Amino acid sequence: MFNDILKVKRAVSSLFMLSFLAVIVSLPTGHAFGDVETDLEQAYIHIENQQYSQVQKIYEGIIRDYPSTERALRAQTDHILMNVNLGRLQEAQASLERLMSDFPVDEIIAEAILEVALGYLNEEQQVQSQKTIELCEQLLANWHTSEDAIWAQAGIVKANILLGNDRSAQSAFLKTRRLNVSSSRSG
Repeated sequence: MFNDILKVKRAVSSLFMLSFLAVIVSLPTGHAFGDVETDLEQAYIHIENQQYSQVQKIYEGIIRDYPSTERALRAQTDHILMNVNLGRLQEAQASLERLMSDFPVDEIIAEAILEVALGYLNEEQQVQSQKTIELCEQLLANWHTSEDAIWAQAGIVKANILLGNDRSAQSAFLKTRRLNVSSSRSG
């Protein structure tokens, strides 16, 4: 059931990113945003055709040509998501670190951290589960009020279960319940 919830979350997240991207590329910024829009449309076509090296070139070009812009932010997050979905977790981790360096305070980072953490969690290996915990703890430390906080805490629960850390899993579960109660009170 947890994996089904994660799949739904990823699908909603992808739809959100696509709609956000459509809004961003339509905003005038003095750059040739039509070229960026064309590049992004081409990236999605390459994804559908499983031409991932072409997609990577497009994203890297956007990041290089439009540094510190919303376009670069979106290209980096889409690149992370693509790598997670392909199981390229080391590449996703490297892209995540670059994203955090380029946009250290942007809240979209919480979503990107969660995507990479859950990618590691799906590997269901001890080393990967430990990485899940580390990333989720980083998310909680920096974006504890984000929508992704409860998902990060749930990831910590599952990772601890996979690691056989029953006490840690129980403690993390209790924190998840507290997060859920506090979010329902504020909503």
